[in-house]
Amino acid sequence: VVAIGKAKIPSDQWMNFLSKGLNMFVLPESSPAASFAAGTLNTATPDPSQPGKMMTVPVLVRLEYDAGRQLVRLAVRTQHGEVSSALAKIVETYLLIPGPPN
Repeated sequence: VVAIGKAKIPSDQWMNFLSKGLNMFVLPESSPAASFAAGTLNTATPDPSQPGKMMTVPVLVRLEYDAGRQLVRLAVRTQHGEVSSALAKIVETYLLIPGPPN
């Protein structure tokens, strides 16, 4: 899932939000221009492949800042589209001012 909009908070605060706010691992290569994070989302949804256990979903988040155009591109990747959409909306709520729909 990809979302584009203007930044609500300065890009140098994204890494703190991803690590402390969402409890994700922020890759050392991250910078205010591009932040990368990975984590695992533990859901309350039963895992059909493992009876008695809940689903855990690996998550990747990428935030890229285009200073010239003052725009942010957010990309969220998971194995499940519903999870990607929901997590993208959560991150977008805190970090982006949404642009016009594509």
